Amino acid sequence: MYDALYPPDVVWTGFSDLKHESLFVSDGIRTFEVVPKGTLTFSLVRMISPYVEDYLDARYQPGREIALGYLSSKDCP
Repeated sequence: MYDALYPPDVVWTGFSDLKHESLFVSDGIRTFEVVPKGTLTFSLVRMISPYVEDYLDARYQPGREIALGYLSSKDCP
């Protein structure tokens, strides 16, 4: 349901032009969505894990900078 003062074509103009630079990497258990920040350095956007306790672990909080060596370099589809 859409509820706004302006028509949808005005509100959503330009969103299709946004560049999405994130990629997915995995450590074999968890899948991470990351955004490149520098050479082998990434900012964590989100994590997907089968274990509930992983979501409370400070190492996996969004915005945290991580090095590629900490994760597996396998890209997930």
